[in-house]
Amino acid sequence: MKDIIPKELQDRLIFGMPSRSGPGEESNDTMPPELKEIVYPEVECEDCGALVQNRRINIKKNFQPVAYWRKECSICKQCEHPFTQEYTINNAELRALFRSLHCTSKNNPKKIDPDK
Repeated sequence: MKDIIPKELQDRLIFGMPSRSGPGEESNDTMPPELKEIVYPEVECEDCGALVQNRRINIKKNFQPVAYWRKECSICKQCEHPFTQEYTINNAELRALFRSLHCTSKNNPKKIDPDK
């Protein structure tokens, strides 16, 4: 198995031998090893600068005040700004932004200026 897995991944995987009947019993060499844990390297978050492991972006479709996709960092809880594509605002600010754009576009059908 050690020949199959690349060295850079092999150092991050922690295996344990399966037991015959349960924890604490003799190990069974006829069964493949069990993957116990994956160690993720710490990297710097592109948005908040903190050292994080396994950073994810959660994407959810919201419908209030209008239908839009919210992208949120799972670590720093910042949302992607719809005009700059940077994670600089929180969820409440994002909802307020879409609420103001929705009201502006309903009452004034002119093109919305993203800088305002």
